[in-house]
Amino acid sequence: MVLARFLTDGTLDASFGNAGVVITDLGNGLGPQTPQTLRIMADDRIVLAGTGNGVPFVARFTANGVPDNTYGTGGVAWGTVAASVAPMAMRSDGSVVAGGSFANGERSVVVAFTADGLPDATFGNGGVDSLDVAPGLESIDGLDLLPDGRVAVCGIELQTGQPGQPFIALLGVSGGLDPSFGINGVVNVSYPGVQTAQASDLIVSPDGKILVSGYTQYADPAAANDFFLYRLLQDGTFDPSFALGGQVSTDVSTNYDVVQHMALAPNGSIVLTGYAADGQQTGGAYACYLNDSGTGVINAAPAQGVLAAFPTRPWTV
Repeated sequence: MVLARFLTDGTLDASFGNAGVVITDLGNGLGPQTPQTLRIMADDRIVLAGTGNGVPFVARFTANGVPDNTYGTGGVAWGTVAASVAPMAMRSDGSVVAGGSFANGERSVVVAFTADGLPDATFGNGGVDSLDVAPGLESIDGLDLLPDGRVAVCGIELQTGQPGQPFIALLGVSGGLDPSFGINGVVNVSYPGVQTAQASDLIVSPDGKILVSGYTQYADPAAANDFFLYRLLQDGTFDPSFALGGQVSTDVSTNYDVVQHMALAPNGSIVLTGYAADGQQTGGAYACYLNDSGTGVINAAPAQGVLAAFPTRPWTV
């Protein structure tokens, strides 16, 4: 596993690891070790979540890149199931929840670890909770925590012989689908005629509303292959005060658009990042949306090669 830290001018930070780079074997036998998500604690310790040799892990390092031996075993907490995880959220006490799918893909999974790197026995079954949101395959691609500690997730479901479709689910603080959300804890969104549609990322905004980003793809490249953005209330209904009934789609390019990640800017704006293509070349793409209960976001088709996400406004880090 490789971890690097850069200074603000883009050069490696010589005070971190070995000349700015940490290369380490997390253990758990031979096999790939793939971090997917990184978080920084209040004291600047670094927390990574991912998959090593087919098992979920969370690794914690000190601020200067040394494995934190107060966490797990040698700085690493290992899951107890064959699964892969990517999105991760951290509670204020340093405990972690991460989501993904089991190795066979037939169920999605959320794993939880305590602040000292042990499977959280108070969550699910020994720190593991499995979801079955639809027949077929499924995976969690976005995860965040509500202010009361419940776990919101989103991802893709693939029923046998059917195209992928987005889902959003809410789990209780101790796991288990929350029946107060959607239908039995799940909101399924249908896009008829798509080749695939996927919810890629999820953020719980400071007011507790749930933001979900993703994209649609149709076999016909001239169809509406767009970014989408939802804002949901905590009961799983789409927020009627946001955009067009809580949903907005944005056509970024003339061919296909793919959302990978989402962030909240300091001014509250929502930023989607990913890539897009105009039929000749592919490049990075982003869209920025206002995020307040009194302002909607309109859907607009841009001129070729020009990003159009309305309304937009400048934002700074």
